[in-house]
Amino acid sequence: MHARALAIALAWTMAWSAFAQDAGVSERRGAALVAQQCAMCHAVGRFDESLERQAPPMRTMSRRVPLDRLEGLLGTGLLGGHPVMPKFAFAARDVDAIMRYLRSIQEP
Repeated sequence: MHARALAIALAWTMAWSAFAQDAGVSERRGAALVAQQCAMCHAVGRFDESLERQAPPMRTMSRRVPLDRLEGLLGTGLLGGHPVMPKFAFAARDVDAIMRYLRSIQEP
């Protein structure tokens, strides 16, 4: 019985490690997508400034729109709040990655 419990614990640890690694990869992918698609106007990091005055920093986005709502908009088509913002629609995998990144940088 002890060997079975050890095997289960080992399998769980390996699965959790893979999940955590995938989450980190996803967050980095989200950071890259945000940098690629948004940095021409928005601050996309923890300390940078937006290039366009009308574009809020991505780290403060939750102050303007609930992140759950933003998540839905990213998948169905996001039409910006400022005049020069293009329309974006991302695949589900990309939405997940972007949201992981955005949640990691949000300021209170």
